[in-house]
Amino acid sequence: MAWWVVLGAALAATTPPTSPPTTAPATPPATVPATTVPGAVDPLGCAALVHDPSGELDVGVVTAAAGRAAQALGADLHVRAERDVDGGLDARMVQLEAQCPTWWAGADRAPELVVVMYSSSDREASVFYGPGQSDDLEFRWEHAVDEMGARFADGDYTAGVVAGLDALREDAPTTYEPTASPTHYDDDSPSSPGVPAVVWLALIALVAVAVVRVASFLRTGEWSTGDGDSDESSRHTSRRRMSSWSSSTSRQSSSSSSASSTRPRRSGGGTKKW
Repeated sequence: MAWWVVLGAALAATTPPTSPPTTAPATPPATVPATTVPGAVDPLGCAALVHDPSGELDVGVVTAAAGRAAQALGADLHVRAERDVDGGLDARMVQLEAQCPTWWAGADRAPELVVVMYSSSDREASVFYGPGQSDDLEFRWEHAVDEMGARFADGDYTAGVVAGLDALREDAPTTYEPTASPTHYDDDSPSSPGVPAVVWLALIALVAVAVVRVASFLRTGEWSTGDGDSDESSRHTSRRRMSSWSSSTSRQSSSSSSASSTRPRRSGGGTKKW
């Protein structure tokens, strides 16, 4: 065997096989996990049934009470435990109305909105409601605030809120005496806030009837010729005129009373210290 054949065989036996070049797999881009920030979607808690950023409430208990009240009233109800607020809870409500889209509709609060809130640092409690809730809450809201304040003074915020929510569901006791100023409307008589508009309309109608009667008497007395038949005819004419005026005035008064009873409802509520 030729020496170069032997040398080639020896080299083949000692040289390791050459592997084909490999390509390193591409490194996938790093994925940054999404960070969930509590309250990021609704930082003001506008949609929350119970908003308690300081953890002062037993949220489970308050949520149950709020659900009962919301169902009984058919309301869009929100309970808020506020921290320090500039200008008090009245100013806070104005801020929330401006920044919570579902809390405002047209020129007034959303019709079925009901907000129950308090500030432990400012020692204030409030109930605010929209015009759709005025029939139920106009004479209940202050009693509910007083029920809250009595318990807040003892430091029991959960019991206070629950008592207030329960008070919104039923009329105040007949022995309850409100101390806040009553809610006034633009179409009420400005000269006497304590007298209903329908009473003033009735008084105006009576004065109008009296004036017409005097004027009719003066006319028939001046134009009388002294003839008995003519006098009798004048008296009958006067009566007919008066009857017509009285009927017309009565209809106008009735129409005004009906208009007053269908007066547009408006929002209300307020804040009290405790």
